[in-house]
Amino acid sequence: MCARYMAEKVKENSEETKIDEELSGLNIKIRKKELTWIIGVMVFLIVVLFLTFYLSQSVNTFTYDTLKFEKQLYGEVPVYVYGYTFKDITGSAVQEYRYQLLLRLDPRKNEIPVTGEITLNTYGRDLYISVNTTGFDLCSTTSRDLATLSGFLTANLFDVHGGVPDKEAAREANATYITCEEYPQKTVLTIQTGEQSEIRKIADSCYQLTIANCETVNVIEKLEVQSLIDAKKRK
Repeated sequence: MCARYMAEKVKENSEETKIDEELSGLNIKIRKKELTWIIGVMVFLIVVLFLTFYLSQSVNTFTYDTLKFEKQLYGEVPVYVYGYTFKDITGSAVQEYRYQLLLRLDPRKNEIPVTGEITLNTYGRDLYISVNTTGFDLCSTTSRDLATLSGFLTANLFDVHGGVPDKEAAREANATYITCEEYPQKTVLTIQTGEQSEIRKIADSCYQLTIANCETVNVIEKLEVQSLIDAKKRK
């Protein structure tokens, strides 16, 4: 009787052990499947994040005529940024500067025509800006845009001088009388209103910026971008 009981007990333990092993194996398979699923989800999320970043970068960066721009938000206002470095070799020691050109308009859509190559440093750092104020009365952003141009030139190490192209107006306002004829050995930018916005090279270092319909920002940003493109081509 005792021997029979023991045999049944051993058989029962053996069956329980077999069941436990089967359950253990099943649990291992389930855990492996869970682990595989978790790894798969993680890989999928990484791929999605990478693609999202890549696509956002592709959408926000573009090259316009050798200049690589990035679209950014300045607060809530979209701007287009081009960063570059340049060296000043005029001093006893070479100095390197970095500047970020910030545009309000997409340069790809700025269709202001440009006639002639723009070379602003033909006669060194002195640069004269002559503004004919007639016709700018209703243009609310003229002062801001002219200040932006002056800031761009100053940051690129030009010595900027301002004045007007009318001798009598210059005398009355105690301003500098500036024309291309008055300063033939200097770079002169003459800014005036007209029927069509355009940038035209009049002489070796004389440029005429004509602004129609208060497109001051269009013309000035076109001058900035085109001067960099032409400078890069010369290099």
